[in-house]
Amino acid sequence: MVSTTLVNYYMNEEISDTTFSYKSGQNVLELLEDGTARIYRNNDLIGNYNWEINRKYLIINYYTDPTIGSSSSRYEYTINDAILNLKSEGTTKFHDNNYRFVLLDVYSRD
Repeated sequence: MVSTTLVNYYMNEEISDTTFSYKSGQNVLELLEDGTARIYRNNDLIGNYNWEINRKYLIINYYTDPTIGSSSSRYEYTINDAILNLKSEGTTKFHDNNYRFVLLDVYSRD
């Protein structure tokens, strides 16, 4: 991963825009052709997952457990040369206020 940009909005007005940059091996997403994915932090494997493409979305399924449910992330994606761009959006509530966020991840092939 090269960078993550987090943009926060309150009442549709941008209130913050922060970009984090990473060194090689600090934050790695490995997508394999068999539909599995691996995520590494600081060169340590933190998990094995599954991924799929559904129309314009890359979906990473983190886990499925019959007792607690499942967790996944859905990203709009673009691929240019050796760069993978992922975009996700969501909402969160803080002190009874609704906030919207946009998360932009940029991955580069080493």
